[in-house]
Amino acid sequence: LADAALNDTDGAVKLKAFETIRKLAIQDTAEAMIQNQNFVAALKDALSSTSEDDSDKMPENFASGTLMVLKRSITPEMQGYEALKELLESINQTGEPAGQDELDECCAVETAAV
Repeated sequence: LADAALNDTDGAVKLKAFETIRKLAIQDTAEAMIQNQNFVAALKDALSSTSEDDSDKMPENFASGTLMVLKRSITPEMQGYEALKELLESINQTGEPAGQDELDECCAVETAAV
């Protein structure tokens, strides 16, 4: 699935792959997902793309939703925490490292919203 999201040249296949990944991203699967290098590469690729189409069905929107699940689900004591931190740093537009404060702030806001 991650290979299709990362490498498939057919936009419809890529879209379905990201949609499926988003649906599979839950607290119980988050740590396994973040430890898959192709999955992380696919998220980086989608989140750094600059599409001019504002459609809700774009791969980057599904990737963004998946990232939000990962941020809520992966805690510092989990094995996948460093991989999540590296992913956030790589897509951070300011180029500054994503520290614990950024992760805590994200999780506090999302927890309050739930």
